[in-house]
Amino acid sequence: MLFAQRIKKQREKLGLTPSQLSSKIGVPLSTYIEWEGGRQIRGEDPYPKLACELKISLSHLITGKEKLDVLESIDSIEKHIKVLRSLL
Repeated sequence: MLFAQRIKKQREKLGLTPSQLSSKIGVPLSTYIEWEGGRQIRGEDPYPKLACELKISLSHLITGKEKLDVLESIDSIEKHIKVLRSLL
């Protein structure tokens, strides 16, 4: 499942509208809708906020895997951070 599909599915599971979730994480509704449409998130800041409001772990949000080996999780998150930094 793609990241965009994961956030939409979890948002719907929690009964939140895109407007409610965008407000909770402090981004414009249009930006959040673009994320659900597959647009890449810029910066590192939205990820922890999304994970918190969607009530899932950061590693699950990023990788789609609910349970990861700790070292695998750290490696995956570090790779994502490198990609994000290169985009900034």
